[in-house]
Amino acid sequence: MMARIQLMGIINLTPDSFYAPSRIAGTEALERRVREMLQGGADILDFGASSTRPGAQMVSPAEEWRRLEGALRSVRKAFPEERISVDTYHSEIVRRCYDTIGPFLVNDISGGQLDPAMLETVGSLSLPYVAMHMRGTPRTMQTLTDYPDGVVAELQRYFEDVSMVIDSLSAGRDSVWLKVCIRERPRVSRWTFSGVRSGEKKDLQERLNLRPGREYSDYIKTTSVDIIKRYYKEKGFQLCEVDVETQRDSVIKSAITVNFAVNRGQKVKIRDINFIGNEHVKDFKLARSMKKTKSNKIYNF
Repeated sequence: MMARIQLMGIINLTPDSFYAPSRIAGTEALERRVREMLQGGADILDFGASSTRPGAQMVSPAEEWRRLEGALRSVRKAFPEERISVDTYHSEIVRRCYDTIGPFLVNDISGGQLDPAMLETVGSLSLPYVAMHMRGTPRTMQTLTDYPDGVVAELQRYFEDVSMVIDSLSAGRDSVWLKVCIRERPRVSRWTFSGVRSGEKKDLQERLNLRPGREYSDYIKTTSVDIIKRYYKEKGFQLCEVDVETQRDSVIKSAITVNFAVNRGQKVKIRDINFIGNEHVKDFKLARSMKKTKSNKIYNF
């Protein structure tokens, strides 16, 4: 038998959330909205006090807590048995919420990437945690929407460096503590090219769409090399080779610089044009139809 689907009601405490009618101001309106959601079948109440709509500015923990504190206290008092979730990427907010209302579910849109202390804080408080996928920040994520292999493949790569191991067992061996291990991918502070002309560099930058701050992975490396080779093959350089050189950034922590070293090689020339198996059309007519393809001429396959 399948477990029943859990419904989450979203409580927006922000003045600039994406959907204006969802914004709530005042205790009376808040409790009315919560009551409506519970009557509609909501199992969890999710409170958000920092808008994550496209282009939104990140708010400080102090401002986020100013919006959250009164609402959490009010709802916990009026609905003491209901499950609460808080949508935040600040570990400081997690700890403050825990001190105010006790255990709750942490809903982190950044999967722990925006606050290095988030996972440690959640683990130390033994709180349930939802890790979501996001590129960049709410302000920049709209410019990071290229998914060549689709969103599902991207999510699989995004979480491939996350593993869980048993950290310890209770004395009665009826409880287990899991340790979440995450290997952070480096961010690229600068993408460069060598062995290419200035005009070609501009074309490649547009095709690759690589921006400073983007994470670096084997997938990014392989895809970029394929695009560069395809670009030069279109120009007749069939034997083009591309080496990827990475170095640690000496200024920015946990960042690297990436250089694509391109060796175009020689253009491929057609030595002879021969037709085999042609019985109905004279060879010279076929050759004439291939106006731009001549013997001893460079050919762009």
